[in-house]
This record gives sequence, C-alpha cells and structure tokens, in this order.
Amino acid sequence: MVTIIVVAVLIFVSVSAVYANSSVKLIVNNQEIKPDVSPKIINGRVMVPIMWVAEALGTYVRWDELNKEVNNISNPKPLSSLSEADAKLYPFQQKDGVYYEFILEVKGNRKYFDWINVINPTYRPQLLYNDVNNDGKKELIIILTTGYGTGVHIEKIHIINPNTLTEFDIETPDDIIKNNVKTKITSDENNVKIQITIGSKETTIIKKKSDAIYWFDNVAFRNSYHYEVINNKLMIRILAQVSPGGSIGEIQATYVFDNGKYIAKTINFIKD
Repeated sequence: MVTIIVVAVLIFVSVSAVYANSSVKLIVNNQEIKPDVSPKIINGRVMVPIMWVAEALGTYVRWDELNKEVNNISNPKPLSSLSEADAKLYPFQQKDGVYYEFILEVKGNRKYFDWINVINPTYRPQLLYNDVNNDGKKELIIILTTGYGTGVHIEKIHIINPNTLTEFDIETPDDIIKNNVKTKITSDENNVKIQITIGSKETTIIKKKSDAIYWFDNVAFRNSYHYEVINNKLMIRILAQVSPGGSIGEIQATYVFDNGKYIAKTINFIKD
C-alpha cells in the first residue's frame, strides 16, 4: 500500500509539471528517469510506464497476460549473486517447484528475462564472469537448471553483455547433435552394436543384449546437458543414452564466437 501511495504522489507531481511546461518529464525521488516509452497525455491524464517507476522505487512489475493482471514484488532478495561482476539475479515468481521469470541486475542496471529455474537450492542459478569470446572483456554467464531427476539433468545457458544487458545467441544442444552427430544401434540375438559418427571419426561400442531390458533405436542426447567454463572456454557435456538409465559416454563440445553467435567448434565423443 505504501508503494501505491508513493507512486500516486510522484505521478501527481509529474502532471503539474506537464501543464506548467507543456512537456512530459518523469521525476522519481527528485531524479528524472527516461523510459524507453515516453509518458503520454490521454484525455487530460498523464500515463506513465509503470515498470520504470516501480524499478526506480526498488520494486518490479510484470504483466500477466493470462490473468490480465499487473503483479509486483517489493524488496526482492537475490537468488544468486556475483560480486566480481556486481551482478544479482532476482526470481519474479514461483510455482510448482519452479521459479518463473527473472530480473537481472548488473552494476545497478536491471532487465527482465523470461527464464525459468527449478526451486531446489542444490540447483540454484550459477553466475560466471569470463571472457569467453576472446575480445578482452568479460561476459556474464548464467547457467540455469530447468529439469532434473533420475538420468535427467537439463541446463539452459545465457551469455550477457554486462554493459548493455543484451543476450548473445548460442547454438543449442539439439542443434549441435543434429548438425554434427550421427548414430545407429543394431542388434542380434546376443549383442547390441552402437555406432557414433562425428565428422570422419566413428566410434563403435558392443554391449551384451542382456545388459538392458530395452534398447533405444538410436542414441539419445536429450536428457542431460551440463555447461562449464574452463580456461575461458565455454564447453558443454551431453550425455549419450542407449537405454532407460543406461549411458555409454558423452559428447563434449567447445564453443567459439563466430559472427555474433556462440557455435560448437571442437566436438568429441568420450566413452565411459
């Protein structure tokens, strides 16, 4: 309720300024803020972008399209932070064991992102600060966990320019596999033959058919992704599964920055 009263007062002050000077300025706590959408006069009333006012007051708002509501959070507490980058990540809402939507703050600047992360504190968001595109400047890397369970661990990565809060494109695990990896599984009465081909390199693994009750038709790479940064190189590990709960190794790929996008360059299969 206090926040609503303060906002109302500030808007009233802005209205007075409008009629006195015939120009629309948005003043919050005696400081002018310049939103990306200018205040407008409609039917004699001044309409201001509430998100900018709210953020200036230390709260955040979002539009809930489904319920046609404007929701806000006051005095948010960061879920993850990194002092080296002066970065904080605030969850916006939580439901059914998942955080939905985040506010990223870097050096006092804030931006909303439509991200998710599981609530389990074991898998809280990771914030890293490394120069992963070799431009001499560090990027902010956010690694989120979107799913976990027996044989399942799904991560989502976001690479942010800390000065502009813009996000870089990055090749997804699905695209890495689709563009670079071919697999085949065949069997006879006793054995299962698994073939993984990356470029001109082929790996063949023979398993006893009795090792699993059920074997996949092809190697599955969709259930476990892990990101990491080693010596300023961004890497991903993608588990190779051939049966429910059964794996034979992992794809390891190193990203490079090319034409404004992070793409997998060095790709190898590492057997268990």
